[in-house]
Formats: sequence, C-alpha cells, structure tokens
Amino acid sequence: MNRKLAALIALTIITVLFLASCSLAGDVTPPPGFENAAPPVIPSPTPMPAFPAGIPSVAVGAQVYAQNCTRCHGTTGNADGEMAPKVTVPIPVFAKPDLARTATLARWFSVITVGNLDRFMPPWVDDLNEAQRWDVAAYLYTLSVTDAQREQGKTVYEANCASCHGDTGDGQGAQAAAPMPSFLDQPYMAAATNDQFLAAITTGIKGAHRFDTALAEDQRQAVVSYVRALSFDANAAPADIGAATGSGAGSVTGTLTNGSATGVIPADQPVALYVFDNFSQTDAITVTAKSDGAFIFPNLDLPDGRAFIAATRDQGVLYTSDVASVQAGSSTYDLPLSIYETTADASNISIDRAHIIFDFSPGGTVRVAELFIVSNIGDRTIVPATENGPVLRFPLPSGYTNLVFQDGALGDRYQLTDDGFADTEPVRPGTSGQQILALFELPYTDTLNFSQKFDYASAATSVLAPDVGVSISGANLSDQGTQDVQGTPYHTYSLPAVQAGDTVSFSLKGKPSASAQSAATGADATSTTGGLDTRSLLIGGFALALVAAGLALWWVRRNAPAAQALTADELLDEIASLDDGFEAGEYPEADYRREREKLKAQLKRRMKDER
Repeated sequence: MNRKLAALIALTIITVLFLASCSLAGDVTPPPGFENAAPPVIPSPTPMPAFPAGIPSVAVGAQVYAQNCTRCHGTTGNADGEMAPKVTVPIPVFAKPDLARTATLARWFSVITVGNLDRFMPPWVDDLNEAQRWDVAAYLYTLSVTDAQREQGKTVYEANCASCHGDTGDGQGAQAAAPMPSFLDQPYMAAATNDQFLAAITTGIKGAHRFDTALAEDQRQAVVSYVRALSFDANAAPADIGAATGSGAGSVTGTLTNGSATGVIPADQPVALYVFDNFSQTDAITVTAKSDGAFIFPNLDLPDGRAFIAATRDQGVLYTSDVASVQAGSSTYDLPLSIYETTADASNISIDRAHIIFDFSPGGTVRVAELFIVSNIGDRTIVPATENGPVLRFPLPSGYTNLVFQDGALGDRYQLTDDGFADTEPVRPGTSGQQILALFELPYTDTLNFSQKFDYASAATSVLAPDVGVSISGANLSDQGTQDVQGTPYHTYSLPAVQAGDTVSFSLKGKPSASAQSAATGADATSTTGGLDTRSLLIGGFALALVAAGLALWWVRRNAPAAQALTADELLDEIASLDDGFEAGEYPEADYRREREKLKAQLKRRMKDER
C-alpha cells in the first residue's frame, strides 16, 4: 500500500465520521478487521468523590505520573513530553505556579477520572484506582514548587502560623483564640484553591489575619504551598519518579464460557497462555480448563515489560483474551475467554451502516472507498462452508480496478469473486463487530452510472463526495447538504434501508474543478480531494472530529503495507505502541479500545498461522 492510498484510507474514516453528523455517535466504530468488540465504556452513575478517603501520597502520585503522564506533560510538568507536538491544543503546564494556584484538588481529580476529550485528555477511571487518581492529583501541586520554596514556606509557617494553626496544621495551636480550620481536613483542602489561602493572608479575613506588609509576596506564596503540602503524606521533595518495577511471582486466571444458547464447554479444553517480553514471545504454557471453565496459570514471574494473552481454539476458530501487561502492584491478572458454536449460515449477517466515499483524481478515474460495518446478530460464529472458503461476499460495481483493502490482502484474508470479493474471516457474534474497508477505482469521464448489489441488508447507507462541481442524483437519494472540512465543502447523501439482494444505483455527472485536479498531482501524503491536506487533518486540524482524527492518526502512524503480514511479535509491538499513545492522550478511549481489538483480531490470525 503506498502513502497516497494510506492517506485516502485515513481520509475515508475522517470523512465518514465528520460529515455523517446524523449518525456520528453510531459511527464511532472499530476499524476494519475488528472482532469481539468490547461494549462501550459507560460512565458510572456513582457520584464523583469530592475528597480523598485517605491522605494522598505524593510518592505514589509521582510513580503514577511517571508511568502514565510524562509522554504529554513531560517529566517536570512543562508539557514537553515526546507526544506533546502532536497535540493540537495547549497542554496544561503544571510547572507554572499560576495553574496550581487556581485549581482545586477535587477539580484535578475529576479531570483525571473522566478526562477531557476536547483537549485530548483521556479518562483514567478504568486504569487507575480512586486512591491513585487522588495521589497523582496531589503530586501535580509539587511540580510548581522548588526545594528552596518548600524550605522557605516551612520557615515562614513555623514563625508566623504554627502558634495558632499547630505544627502539623491541625488547627490546635497553643495561641488559637477560636476554632481554626484544619489543613489536614481532606474535604476542606480538596475544595480550596491556593489563591483562596493567599487571599486570606493578604487581604485578611474580616479585617484580621493580614500579612501583606509583614510578609513579602514570595514568602506568602511559599507558605501557601507549604500549607497545601500539609494535607499530603510528605512535605519534602517528591520521591524518585522512575518507573516502578513489576517483579514478583503472580498468576493468570480466567473462565472459559460458551456464548451460544445451546453451547457447552468441551471437555478437557486446552487453554494456552502466550508470554511476551518486550514484544517478543518467550514462552507458551498450556493448561486444561476445569469442567466449569475455570483455568489458572500459577507461579508466574512478573518482570517489567511482560505481557500475557490467553487463547484457545474451538472448532477451528481461534479465540483470544485481551492483552494483560504487567503493572506495578498487581500480581493476579484475569483473562476471561468466550467461545461460540459455529455455523455456515450467514442469515444473521446484516450491515449496520455502509459508506461510499468518492475521491476524484486525474487520468479518467475516480477512487472509491467503501466501508461496511457488519453485525452478527446470532449467537454462533459464522465460518466458511468449506475450508478456506468465503464467509461474506460483497459484489462491486462493474468495471472496478485496483482493488485493495485496509486490513488484509487478496489471496490472504480476501478472495476475488466473479462480481467482487469475499472475506474469509469468521464473524463472531456481536453488533458492529466487524468492519471491511475496500478501495478501488472506476472509470470516470465527466459521468458515471454507479450500480452495486448488496448481498446483505443495510440499515443505513451514505454517499459522500467533495463539492468540486460533480453532482450526484438518484432515486431515494436524500440530499443531506454540504458541510465544510478545513475549507473544502463535502456533499452528503443518504439512502433508506437497503434489503438483501437490492441494488444501489445513482449517477455522478460533471467535471471535477481544476483545484481538485491540480491537488491530485501533489505529494503522496496529501489527499486528492479538493486539495485537502490529510496530514493536517490527522494531526488534529478540527476538534469536532477528535474521535476520527485520533483513530486515523493511528492508522497513518502505523504506515504498514496491507499486503505485508505482521508477525505475532510485531503485532504485539503495535498493541504496546497503541497503549503508549493512549496513555499519552493521543487517542480517544473508545477508539483506542476498538483499534486495540482490531490488532488483537490480527494477532489471532497470525497466532493461528504460526502455531
């Protein structure tokens, strides 16, 4: 796959998600090859905690920060991490005191918990426990305070504050004339900003408690930082923020279940655990699941850089678990596995959404990208009727040429048929569980009668094209109007539900504008569509397409030829790289998890081939 084609693939996804606003939420779907989709993460209805249940640990927060935050925020909080240049919005600079002065601990905890996708901040509720999120929020305050300022604050506090507020800040000082607030009170401290404390000692409280003449500005700022630190478990310099090690003995457990209504767990079903160290497979261990499906791999070493995948094969179909990476403080990892009965009956297959996107180019052709989002609404995995035979069939318009795919290649996963192509990949049960992105060319000399048969019912079908002087018309084709993407207008059309066996037909007429033609002769990394710079789009040129841009950026970042089959080790490396990107805030969580599932699907096939 060349760079121009890779750019077109990315543009296809961006265009679909950005322009199909009527179904944007539904089209934030996994990329082609996705299998066994995890359900979307739904925020817990539990109210957000307003304050920590215990005393936040700065030292633990430093470790959490080092492991999860530095790639964007930098090791010192200066927003200079390795991924920072790819983020198109300003990253908070925690090293600047002004930020810490205006933030509450509760606010930082909230952002860490639920994220802020408009600013490329992913949620961490599923990756960090509640205490860890409070710990890292506390650690952020230390990034804008130097050792000298800490010592200065301590000196000022002991000389001017301890007599009333107490040596530890508990409000029990010997000279306290009235009840004093406790700086150890977590609800009180979590809701207060440093600026509020500064105001209390600068302008006073009800005319008293003023230190604006007795203490210089830097002294007041230093003592406020010291007071803040009293509510944490350490007032000294932060602990070493080097990554924590994950060594120690542990285990991997799981339960094998059969998701089919009449399915059973085969007796003596083997379950394999694949062990990877720094992205290279180093071991494979096999156990037998118990009659209730439970399995365990005990006495495992847990060095840094190690990852585990559980897998089993049933009726010729490989099923794998998620990837578990060794984490500091965790010794047990749960990797559940689901299998299904199989069938060659594809009657439960349907297309949730189909998207047809045109991209005009010189030379008398138009490039077409088609994205099919497929569901298996049954409870059985659909497999080929014959070995290596087709599972799904997709007719293409007559006269197509140069057929390629985003995921897989002809002769591997995909096969040519008399009227189009077939996909040999088993389709496991699930909604929107599999996607297929095909790209091809059609002849175009100022007119095209487009006609394509659909073998499966499609609930919704959209047609998209740049507004470059080419009109599209057809029966039942509904004009959804034009939207602007980085200065290029796109026209969007929709079709009503298509029944299995129906043919989708419409006409294109008109000569693409000179700007579209001239853009097509540009650099390989630039889309030909209306001169739209795909690289700019992928780096995040529009915040409204954050989900699409994050996923497309990942695809272009991989830049791997479709026809080149990655090894299991390389695919695991890809998964780890994606994880790093997500931790850096590069990808929205939903798309990160779905893209991860797509890589897992590829890994399944490769593990099957390499065994």
